[in-house]
Parts: sequence; C-alpha cells; structure tokens
Amino acid sequence: MTRSMPRPIRTVSVVDTRSVFTTIGIAWRTTQPTGQHQPSRSLRRALEHGELSPAAARPVHSQWRSGDGAESVVVSLPEDNVLEWVRHIEGLWLAFPVVHPVIAIAGSEDIVQQLHQAVGTPIPSAVPSATIPCAMRQTQQQGFTHTALRGPDASHQVGHAATLVALSALHEGPALSLQTALQRSGNYSRIDIRRTLEAATPAIQWAVTSEAKRSIETLETVAGLADELAHITSADPTEAIAYAQANLVRAWNAPTSLVQAMAQYEVMGWGGQLIANPDRSFDGVDDSLPDAFAGLLLPLTNVVDSRRSVLV
Repeated sequence: MTRSMPRPIRTVSVVDTRSVFTTIGIAWRTTQPTGQHQPSRSLRRALEHGELSPAAARPVHSQWRSGDGAESVVVSLPEDNVLEWVRHIEGLWLAFPVVHPVIAIAGSEDIVQQLHQAVGTPIPSAVPSATIPCAMRQTQQQGFTHTALRGPDASHQVGHAATLVALSALHEGPALSLQTALQRSGNYSRIDIRRTLEAATPAIQWAVTSEAKRSIETLETVAGLADELAHITSADPTEAIAYAQANLVRAWNAPTSLVQAMAQYEVMGWGGQLIANPDRSFDGVDDSLPDAFAGLLLPLTNVVDSRRSVLV
C-alpha cells in the first residue's frame, strides 16, 4: 500500500464493539470550484458509484453528509473487509487529492490498531494554513439591518475544549444565554454564532438582525453583554464545562452517530478527540476560557473597538 499521500491523513478512533460491523467515517474540506474539475465532486462520484472498488470491500451501509464547507460519509463494513476498503480510499485520495482528509474509526481494538498502522500515526487537528481576516457586511431589508461578521476560529491556539465551553455558554448558558441577556436588556434583536469553514479554513461567523436605526447600538450592547457573560463563566466554569461535556456524550448513542461526530469535529478543525475521549479532554480547561471567549468575540469586538477609536 502506498503512503505517499498528497496531504497527511488525520485520524481519530475509539474502541467500540457494540456493532457486528466496523464503522468508518471519511471526511474532507470542500473548496469553491475554479473550473469544471473539482476533486471533491469527483471523489464523491467515485465513492457513490463504486468506481475501482473491489466488490468484497463495498460497504453494507453508507450515510452522506454535506455542508458548512465539508463533505463526509460514514460506512459500515464487516471487519474482514475494512483494510481493503481503506486501501481503496487511499487510492482515491491519490487520484482526487482533497483538502484535510480525515478518517474516523469505531471498531474492535485489533482493527483500530491495524488501521492506524495502515494509515499512519494519528495526527492532531492542524493549525490553519491561512488566516481568516475579520470583516463585516451589512444589508437592510424592511426596516431591519442584517449584520454578518466573520473572523478566524482560534481554537487551535486556545484549545478545542475551551472553545466549545465558551461557545456553549454563549449559546445556552447554561444559566443565561447571550440571546436571553440581550432580550432582558430590552433589545429584541436576533443573534446567531456559528463555526464553519471559509476557503477550507476554520472560521467564526456572527449574524445579528436588528432594527435599522439600532444596528451599531445593538452590536455594542451585544459585545458588552458577551464580555460580562465571559467573565461570569470564567470565574466559575463548573456548570458550563459540565454542560458542554454532556452535549458531547450524546454522540455515543450509536456507532454511526459517534463516527459521524468524530469525523465532523476533526474535519471542521474542532478537535475530533473531544468526541473520542470527552472524559479527559476538559482537563485544565479553566485557565484557557478567557482566551477562548476572546477568540469567539473577536469578529464582534473588532468592529466595536474600531468604531470607538473613530469616535475618540
């Protein structure tokens, strides 16, 4: 089997023997097509149509997922056919070199070890090769302003677990979410924070919908409330950590959903080990929380700070 892959394969795995089949997920980042040829589309066609695939190694079940800048498929295979299928995937990745290829595995201890030996040493989530600059775009419609903010996902610097805890705290609290805090202030604008891929690079996106005349005021209010929530959570993060950790464990419902979650977290740059080993991933996360909040808030604070410097 060749090992001269165009890019390193990132692997994440768990020993899970609940199914008679081995469950494998493969994922990769997609890019905007620059012409008719796009490796991602060609690879998916090859996988779906079984091109070059040995009949004995064809999956008994496949489940595809697309969106947010990545593509993935989770398959179930008899253990005896797993290595042959992985060799087939390596061959396809040589023919159709994609960005940030990932393999996630759930199976017996023996097959997990064999796959790691075949693919190579597990590689942790990589530092992005490009930087997403902070930017703002505003549009108006029917008396409302829609503000879109973007910036880099800094989880590779501050830690995947800390970033997840900070994002969970902003979304859900668990005591008081940022959306609820904004409404209690008398401002009924809508906020959405999400992690995505932009140009195959992890990014943070904010979307704020507000009354047209209150758009800048709303951004300043949101920044202030988010900063307050960050300080409260960082001072006593016990509940926020427990909440984020509990949400990760939901992926253990079935081998298929477990592998899908591992593949998604690894390909998106969120840290597949959070899913593979949630019990140990949060050790020492407390100290990183202030930096994690700062990273998530950067697209917002960048705009607010720039406006304040103009007014001074």
